[in-house]
Amino acid sequence: MNAYMEANADSILVGNNTDGFERVVKSNYALLAESTSIDYQIQRNCNLMQIGSDLDTKGYGIAAPKGN
Repeated sequence: MNAYMEANADSILVGNNTDGFERVVKSNYALLAESTSIDYQIQRNCNLMQIGSDLDTKGYGIAAPKGN
């Protein structure tokens, strides 16, 4: 984090995605978030839109023991 962000962290950063998307709707704020979260919010709120394309893509998986 750069010096500006550190000095202004309380007014710049949000604690979670819910707070971030709420802030986007209510004020002049842009949010960088995971594409899945963005897609979910855009489908539920027509006042939101994604600007540009995804920064990158990553695959992931979930593993569990057999029988669970």
